[in-house]
Amino acid sequence: MIPLEIKGFTYCHSSEEAYTMVLGEKDGPRRLPIIIGEAETQAIVFGMEKTPLPRPDTHTLLLNMIESYNVKLLSVVINKFKEGVFYADIITLTADGHHQHTDARPSDAIALAVRRRCPIYAEDKLMDEIGIDMHDINFDEEETEQTEGQKPTMPELNKPVDIANKYLRSTADPKDFINDFSLMEGLPKETLVTLCNKYINLAIESEDYTSAAKIRDLLNNLQ
Repeated sequence: MIPLEIKGFTYCHSSEEAYTMVLGEKDGPRRLPIIIGEAETQAIVFGMEKTPLPRPDTHTLLLNMIESYNVKLLSVVINKFKEGVFYADIITLTADGHHQHTDARPSDAIALAVRRRCPIYAEDKLMDEIGIDMHDINFDEEETEQTEGQKPTMPELNKPVDIANKYLRSTADPKDFINDFSLMEGLPKETLVTLCNKYINLAIESEDYTSAAKIRDLLNNLQ
């Protein structure tokens, strides 16, 4: 299993009242972006910062209850990604020395983990398939010069090769690239791979990890 740490949170522009929690392997280049709700983000941040609350919140209450039965929280594992949804496993140690595994949402599992400073892991296979490897991103991609603060003009084009050239020659919004990707079907694989790598780069530079994850999925489907 791969040890993870929370790298930060970014606002999810594609979904209201949602954030992208960015998990990264410790001392490694790969990142795992997971979209979570605003309330779940707040719960994790409160736990990380040990924010004092007048009354126990839901996750603190749950920990107090399980620990009253001499059950110890050991670790949390992000173990599956299916149909766009991440899954987690909460591992606890019972009073009689047995390990228990409990299925959970990653946001809830991590909200518990940060309150007890217990390890967070990802399954190796999951990280290999889903993780964004920063070493694979080409940050030296040559870009067309444009006036500072000016957004590129995106003319209406129909031919796949023209659409691809439009994105190769500009620094468009990664969300636009995702929306138009299906219009470029049939182009050489090498062209599509180059485009995906470029727009993963742009998405990460702008901290739009949600788009980076979606483009990574497009890239994986090309392999």
